[in-house]
Amino acid sequence: MKGKFKSFHEKIYQLLLASKASSSEAYSKETIKSLFQRITKEHAENDAQMNKAVSESTEVCKSTTEKVDKLISGTTTFMENYQTTYNNNTAFVNEALQNLGAMFITKKKNLEKIHTGLQQDHASFQTSLTLQITMLQDDLAMESKIMNGLARNTKKVKVLAFKLQHFEKKVKDLLSERVVVRSCISNVTILLSDIIETRDSMISVIVHKHLAEKLRPIFTMSHHLQGVSPQSSDQKQGG
Repeated sequence: MKGKFKSFHEKIYQLLLASKASSSEAYSKETIKSLFQRITKEHAENDAQMNKAVSESTEVCKSTTEKVDKLISGTTTFMENYQTTYNNNTAFVNEALQNLGAMFITKKKNLEKIHTGLQQDHASFQTSLTLQITMLQDDLAMESKIMNGLARNTKKVKVLAFKLQHFEKKVKDLLSERVVVRSCISNVTILLSDIIETRDSMISVIVHKHLAEKLRPIFTMSHHLQGVSPQSSDQKQGG
């Protein structure tokens, strides 16, 4: 547009210069009129083009303004919706974080309680285990002592069993000897009875003394086996 105005001014300026330089007044007026008409026509055409351009530019501006307004309105709506969604999401996230924090605190407290309980149970278990080990060691020591005592007693029992076996053998031998002694005593008693029946006091006394001296060891053994002392046996025979 500025270029067209500049061209229009240049043409008017040239027309003025031409009118001054021309010697013929008629030619000058005719020329000026022709130029003026042409300039006016060009100016009208330029005005029409300018108006058209302005109108087109106005339409473009109007359309652009509408588009911009629509875009701004859409952007505003989007931002409002985004802000609302953001606020809702922020509130939801904050609430979720609060709930999650409360849950973590509760879980932490529960874990601390469990940890404390496990520590107490572990300490109690360690104490019980130590006590059980101590009792087991005491029992093992007592068992070892008992086993040693049993070993000694077993050895003593074996010795006593051997002695008992030997004693039983001696008792059997003594019982056999007792039977023999009883048989001898019975025979001697019969012999003495026969001698006494002879009613010879001198012979009876001599035989009694002789037999008493010879049979004293046998009577002693017999009385020991029967639990009677030799003196009581002599008193019985003397009677």
